[in-house]
Amino acid sequence: MFLHHKIVNRDKDQVFQLIKADDHNPLLWIYTFENFGKGSNLSFSANIPFTVASWWESNTNMDLRQQKVSTPDLKISKGIIFLQTDHDFKLSPKTSINLNAYYLSYLIGGNLLVKDLYMLNVGVQHKLIERKLLMRATVSDPFYNHKIDGITIYKNYISNAYQRRQSRTFNLSLSYNFNLGKTFKPVKLEKSSEEGKNRL
Repeated sequence: MFLHHKIVNRDKDQVFQLIKADDHNPLLWIYTFENFGKGSNLSFSANIPFTVASWWESNTNMDLRQQKVSTPDLKISKGIIFLQTDHDFKLSPKTSINLNAYYLSYLIGGNLLVKDLYMLNVGVQHKLIERKLLMRATVSDPFYNHKIDGITIYKNYISNAYQRRQSRTFNLSLSYNFNLGKTFKPVKLEKSSEEGKNRL
């Protein structure tokens, strides 16, 4: 099944975080919130779920966008591509692997323009003790690729912005389902109603 939709947004008097140079000291940059003028966003989105094999399920989201920001001191217009893909691999009835990755060509946040954001996440799960015990291990950004690399634009000033956070993490979890496999007896409403009458 292929799902898609198109969205057109036109906004004015938007309030965003603004990074600007101080009028008296160009070396001093100020973070503030201001009315950011006009903006428009034309986007086309699609979702593509696909069964590659009996042991391989995939789901891909795609978003194509033309985003514009306009103020008296700044104009930004960019074509943006966002891709996110998710894959589940069933190795056995008890073991499966999940891969999730995304890519964003540009991110516009006020007058901050960031390019090429991407990350990969990997997860493994295994069931034990008659599938009641579930072990999960996940690794986020194993290749340490996630970083912020962009520019800040304000009037005649352009400043490069680079940041790398501790995005590579490892998580291990255990969960036990005490109710798995238990059968519950259906409650007869007629009998319960009759017992209630006898107590009155």
